[in-house]
Amino acid sequence: MNDDAVQIPPRLTKPEGSPDVRGWLTFTEPLPDELQRAEDSTAENDLYARPRNRRRPATGTERTLLRLLGFTLPDEMDGYAGVPLKTHVTYAGNTVRLRTWPALKDQIPTTGVQTA
Repeated sequence: MNDDAVQIPPRLTKPEGSPDVRGWLTFTEPLPDELQRAEDSTAENDLYARPRNRRRPATGTERTLLRLLGFTLPDEMDGYAGVPLKTHVTYAGNTVRLRTWPALKDQIPTTGVQTA
């Protein structure tokens, strides 16, 4: 998939503009079909994986979406070649999945932010 040709909907945010509790990859509308199918598959795998709260390699779709939001992934930076991006998956309750990427914590997404 050519990242430059992909159009994604705005990110879902709280009224004051902070990210949705579920993380950066929460959008106001469904994603394009290919990305949505991949995200749905990942969500189902995360739901039934054991342990549920864990670290795993970021999926190709997560990487694509993070890039589209303006993040620079660590393994794409000088000096970090071969360092995989990890997704931290936790759950608030039975089904509310929270995904974070600690390696990106000092970056601010620059695109895909809905403005009033």
